Amino acid sequence: MRVTAMVLGIIWGLFLMFYALYVFFAGELTSAVGMGDKSLSMLGSVLTPILVFVGAGLAMRKPVIAAALFLFAAIMVFATLGLNGASAFFGGPVLIAAALAFFGAKELSDLTTQPTTQGN
Repeated sequence: MRVTAMVLGIIWGLFLMFYALYVFFAGELTSAVGMGDKSLSMLGSVLTPILVFVGAGLAMRKPVIAAALFLFAAIMVFATLGLNGASAFFGGPVLIAAALAFFGAKELSDLTTQPTTQGN
């Protein structure tokens, strides 16, 4: 499960980079014509792929921390885009990666608590 969370994090981190470019340049266009300030959504769109990449890097050794980062990134996607198809496309797999990393933590704890046999 931890490997799958890592792979999903890497793949969707790349997709979220395109999402960040879209939100960043759309925010620049709306600010240029005076339709409002989108600085918070632009900041969130830049931080989201960074959080996903860091979560993917931590998924093997610290899966609970990775799950928290994935969850926070998915919340940022839903907060930036609202609840629609685009947010489900970009945020849904990150939520799945969060669940996989979280449940992979039990797998890691099972591996570390197994009794070892010592030969005489």
